Amino acid sequence: MNTELFVKGITYGWNSSRGDYKSEYGIDSMKTLKETNSDWIAISFSLIQDKFLSTKIYFDYEKSLTDSEIIYAIENAHKMGLKICLKPVVNPLDGVWRGFISFSEVYEYWCEWYQSYNSAMLHYAEIAEQYHCEMFCIGCEMAMTERRTEEWVHLIEQVRKVYKGRLTYNVNHDSYKSVKWWEYLDIISVSAYIEMKSTTDLDIMRDSWISYKEEMKKLYDTYHKPIIFMEIGCISGTGCSKEPWKYDLINTAPINEDEQALYYSAAFESLWNEDWFGGFFWWDWPIKLYPLEEAKNDISYSPYGKKAEKIIREWYSK
Repeated sequence: MNTELFVKGITYGWNSSRGDYKSEYGIDSMKTLKETNSDWIAISFSLIQDKFLSTKIYFDYEKSLTDSEIIYAIENAHKMGLKICLKPVVNPLDGVWRGFISFSEVYEYWCEWYQSYNSAMLHYAEIAEQYHCEMFCIGCEMAMTERRTEEWVHLIEQVRKVYKGRLTYNVNHDSYKSVKWWEYLDIISVSAYIEMKSTTDLDIMRDSWISYKEEMKKLYDTYHKPIIFMEIGCISGTGCSKEPWKYDLINTAPINEDEQALYYSAAFESLWNEDWFGGFFWWDWPIKLYPLEEAKNDISYSPYGKKAEKIIREWYSK
């Protein structure tokens, strides 16, 4: 456990639509999240670009969450005593993973895209500052852009002019070495969808973390920044812990909340006492909760009402 920062968190309401944050079910969902003993919440929402090769990020007046809704969620979370990481995430509408956003070496396209991206980040950084968000995430899993150090450093410098809290960037679990600009941030964040070497044996699942923990310790020793797992989790289906990043397994895997619970237990037991480790934002907590009696039939990443939620409650009560 890192003494500078330790996050007991969950991501709230990913893929929310217009009106969700202010709805009765959205408010109820956040209250129920708070009851897991979480003290942090990641408010994560989509920014839109048409295709992964598009250079413009824009606001959709039919779909995009409004500033009013985001501010409402921030204020509501603070009233509940939750600290906040505000996390806007670019999502191409063509369904291509954001990590493939790239323009080869066409300088003009890169310039157009970064200008649009920077404008979007600065807008939400101002909201994060004005409404006292404790953390702001400047990007998520933008793998093909990460080698462009100059552009990212420039963005960080611009964001720091308007936001005074802790800054982080959310790298994918396999590309943290490509980021050469960690020194300019306050926190290193990782999407830690790490493959387990067993789906049923807790001891082997704990051992599955050993080599990755060694890599994270090296990263910590190099930059002396707390490392948080901004995304971590798996669906509640058979085989989910082998490929925890594969959301589409919800269409084929048999429901198995025991395996999801083992994944949670292995992560908590393996990571909790590491001095480099700054905590979790489990992925994820739905904006509209299914009826509690239907939890046994839900195969999504959500831990709500499942054995995984009980494990979160136990560890977050420490």
